[in-house]
Amino acid sequence: MLPKPRWTGAGKWSLDLRAWGLGRHVLDAPPPPTGEVLAVHAAYALLERLRSATPAQPLLPGLDTQTFAHAVREFLEFRSRVAGQGWRSEGGERWTREICQRLLRELGQRPLAAFAPPPGSRMLAEYKHLLRASIGAKRCQDILTVLEQVLRFAVHPDRAWLSAVPEMPDPRTSSAELIRVPRDKWIDESSFRAARAELYGHPVARNGLLAELRRRDGAATVADARDLVERRRLLLSFAFYTGMRRYDLWTLDDRSVSADLGRYGRRSHKTGSAVSVEVCPPPMLADLRRERARLGRPWRRGEAICGGRWKNVARVLGEACRRAGVEIFNLMDCRRSFVWHKAAAGVPEEDIVRLLGHRDSRMIRTVYQQHLPAQAADAASAAWPAPLSSLPGTGGARILSIRREGKDEGA
Repeated sequence: MLPKPRWTGAGKWSLDLRAWGLGRHVLDAPPPPTGEVLAVHAAYALLERLRSATPAQPLLPGLDTQTFAHAVREFLEFRSRVAGQGWRSEGGERWTREICQRLLRELGQRPLAAFAPPPGSRMLAEYKHLLRASIGAKRCQDILTVLEQVLRFAVHPDRAWLSAVPEMPDPRTSSAELIRVPRDKWIDESSFRAARAELYGHPVARNGLLAELRRRDGAATVADARDLVERRRLLLSFAFYTGMRRYDLWTLDDRSVSADLGRYGRRSHKTGSAVSVEVCPPPMLADLRRERARLGRPWRRGEAICGGRWKNVARVLGEACRRAGVEIFNLMDCRRSFVWHKAAAGVPEEDIVRLLGHRDSRMIRTVYQQHLPAQAADAASAAWPAPLSSLPGTGGARILSIRREGKDEGA
């Protein structure tokens, strides 16, 4: 890694030496292009002068053998224990712990001292290239973000386990690569219905589902695969007509839904918001009752009515869209379409924010409603009911659970 001076445009050259633990500096050199070579030579000279004048920071006794795994575990314990430094939400804690488990597997046995710059900066650059061989820029950025948090935790003066934070590599492979591309796709009901009907409509897809069931649950029959297909179709209906997050869809059970009452309970596991009861949109209620009629029985206690976790939903749904001849969409597109349908039907913004499980309306205004239709594009938008909390006399209805079909045990 070499020092790279940059022309700021304000009549000076800036040099960032934080990767060496030497801070930022301003160089005296003519403007580009004539001054580029002089700025590079001045940067090398300044780096050598500062490195020779700055003694190496000694590690505390015993830290020369400490591993990165120790720092990760202490970081997680600190986040869980210390007041004001806890987890903002259940989803944030799951996200951080999942990435920390990967860091433990891949970097846990390395000495913590090996992360000190400049060798640590080179090691992280190599680690980034290994990550990008199997994952995209967004996921790579997530991993590097948590890794940097752990290293800054180790550098803190209260611990001084590490002399300085190394330079974190750019998760992109080129400056032209985009890490985040906000999608603003809006799905009409007819396209959704066409893709839903084609779900697992190809024999190869059905056979693959059966093989997956046998790997997961052991002995599985064709009837088991057909049952799971219908549950997945119900999951898509909940995704399109309620805008729930995928984890909330996976955990829907008998306590959350009542086909007789026409109500469903929603809770955002990501933000930990309380359970609220909402009216089922008519198309989704029809799907719900058809599914219960297919089963011929009430849902059992704790039964995942939508089939539970669905790992390959993006690939399977994409294949269904191609067979149906509609534009490919995913569960997040269903969530954003829910926002547009609700807004087009005149539902207040504060109710949409609450239903999405967001803390404020910034995401709705900046991404979800970039191309909000002027009016409802199909009958489903106008027919979807308003949240119960916005109806007169409800006062923000809450439920604890719906244990059995047609019987509300909460109030």
